[in-house]
Amino acid sequence: MTDHDAQRIFCIVGSLRSQSINRRLLHEAMDVVPAQHLCDEYQGLKAVPPFDADDESAVPGEVDEMCSLIAAADAVLVATPEYNGSVPGQLKNAVDWASRPFATSVLRGKPCAVIGASPGPGGARSAICDLQRILERSGADVIADTVCIPRATELFNRSDCLPDSGLRGHLTTVLESLIAAARGSADRNTIEPPK
Repeated sequence: MTDHDAQRIFCIVGSLRSQSINRRLLHEAMDVVPAQHLCDEYQGLKAVPPFDADDESAVPGEVDEMCSLIAAADAVLVATPEYNGSVPGQLKNAVDWASRPFATSVLRGKPCAVIGASPGPGGARSAICDLQRILERSGADVIADTVCIPRATELFNRSDCLPDSGLRGHLTTVLESLIAAARGSADRNTIEPPK
């Protein structure tokens, strides 16, 4: 294994609730990542202040910390719930901060994957699609592969593990695509030494 093989993934769940089904889903996704890669779960979403363009000249510390972590990562994995048919406000707010300034934002060209779960029959599909579009508009390189889990509270057992091995296979597919995109991005950004 070389340093090039190891990828660092910034992982974030869009729910603030500690026992949310999307936090469980994120942990399942992190578990299928091969051991040589690093998955860093971001815990500071609740502390990110509302986006205010007046604050861009002196970015709040919580925002600076979040953006630094995204910048240091090779890829981003998001597990989003669906609130009122779309992306939770605090998650959208974090993306708004991370997308600024557009030309040099930490999301620009960053490989991103979005997965989601909900207790209802929709499986957070609307929120996933909205977030993929928002990330694309922010300049991120969003992979098409996703996982959408309806009636998720029925699927998680008491040990918080997904009992359906097929779903774990789908998560593996998403993470493999994300890691491949991160490697491709690293290759494009590598400058060949002069010969």
